[in-house]
Order: sequence, then structure tokens, then C-alpha cells
Amino acid sequence: MIVVIAGASGLTGQACLQELIASGKTQEIIAISRHPLPVYHPNLRTFPRLDAQLLKEITRRVEPKVFICCLGTTRKKAGSQEAFREVDHWMVVDFAKQAKAAGAQCLSIVSAAGASPNSVFFYNRVKGEMELAVQHLKLPKTLIYHPSLLLGDRAEARPFEKQLIRWVQAVSPWIPTGLAQKIGTPVQALARLMIRSSLQEASSNQAPVFQVIPPEEIHE
Repeated sequence: MIVVIAGASGLTGQACLQELIASGKTQEIIAISRHPLPVYHPNLRTFPRLDAQLLKEITRRVEPKVFICCLGTTRKKAGSQEAFREVDHWMVVDFAKQAKAAGAQCLSIVSAAGASPNSVFFYNRVKGEMELAVQHLKLPKTLIYHPSLLLGDRAEARPFEKQLIRWVQAVSPWIPTGLAQKIGTPVQALARLMIRSSLQEASSNQAPVFQVIPPEEIHE
């Protein structure tokens, strides 16, 4: 199976890349990443940008059936609401359109718990609007993941988030499992579920599937 993954250098992207390689089910992994990847594999090819023409050329040559989107930023890192929307909405939707044009069987997207086009919070509203736009594309199988606070080691410094992660990890043994999963999502658990679900063959005879996976279903 040939897989295209966007956002491969981020926290979730790197974890998904590791799971893809470990699965042994991929003939070729096409990773789109702005930053160098800390992994080598003979079946891994990397490209530095998400470009519609580049994706057209790739998909015309190898016809990938699985597309995985781990694109995402923060309002602070993006610099403005418009720049944030460009990454978390438009780049994701453009990637989904390319997946459909390539005849993808499955598209998996990392979104966020609380995503809704009606949310009063800008971050969740943008995520929800993105999901709605992707749903309208009606790919054979679209899987949207809603992790809560991602637990993992990020390359960039986020002091407040690191303190919150330490708190979540400290109290998780003493709170109910379902509640713990709503508070924090281990990135390896998210990646493992994403890759396992993405690589399952989609039936060509069924109606389009659009499924949202809530945080309580993302666990080890």
C-alpha cells in the first residue's frame, strides 16, 4: 500500500510515521514535511512543501490509496487568526481535495476535541468548519480524530502545556479511565489507532463513511 502523510515532522506526524514503518504494510511512504525528518527508511520519500501540482504529479505516478493529515499549528505560532486558518482549515481541505482527486480509499485527519463550526472558541470553530468542508467531499472513508491534550515530547517549547501535561500524567492513575482519556491523549495511542484504521481496506460498494473518533476511544 502507498501512503501520503502531510505534517510528518510534527508530534503526531512523527508518531504516525513510526507506526507506518513498523506496520510493514507500506510499499512506499510519501511524507510532506517542512522540516527534516529524524528517521530513514528505504521506502520513505520526503518532500518539503504541500503543493497541489506536486501532489498531482505524485498521485499520477504511484496512485496512493491512503492519505493521512497531521497538519496543524497554534494561533501564537501562526501569528494571526488568518494565518492559523490558512494552515488548520485551507491546507487541510486542499489536502483532502487532492486525496479525492487521487482516488483515495481512506483519508485520516487529526482535528481536536471540541471541534464544532458553532463553537464560541476560534480554535474549535476553525477545526469544525474544516471538518464540515471535508465531509462535503464524500470520500469513500474519512476518519476524523478528536484527541484531547496530546501527551508527548514536542520539539518546540510550550511551558504552560508542559506543566499541564505533567499534571495530567500525575493525576491520571487516580481518576476514571474515560475521564483521563478526555483530559489527555498519548500521541502514540493516537498514531497507533490512526494507522491501524487507515490501512484497513475500504469496501468499494459501501456508501461514503465519515466517522469522528472521540477522545475516549483513543487509548492504548
